[in-house]
Amino acid sequence: MTKSKKEYLAWINLGICGTCWRAETIREAVETCAIVAAQDWGGLRGTEVAVGVYDVTGISVTLAGHRGEVLTEEETEISPLFIVKVDVPA
Repeated sequence: MTKSKKEYLAWINLGICGTCWRAETIREAVETCAIVAAQDWGGLRGTEVAVGVYDVTGISVTLAGHRGEVLTEEETEISPLFIVKVDVPA
């Protein structure tokens, strides 16, 4: 039996939109999410943003809840492990 690798989702929630990235480590998920946010939302460059980190090992998620929450495909809300503040690269 093989052990499933952990998978984390980092999400910068901007209300009805945002940027996310899934990775096997928290660090990779958060750092890559910040880089992608700089590409997606030029106005965020050089600012500090909150990044929600979720354990999504073996879970398929939907990010577009009506309040901006992270939901499973069955529409069950997932709570973040924690929220970290990062600077979006300029």
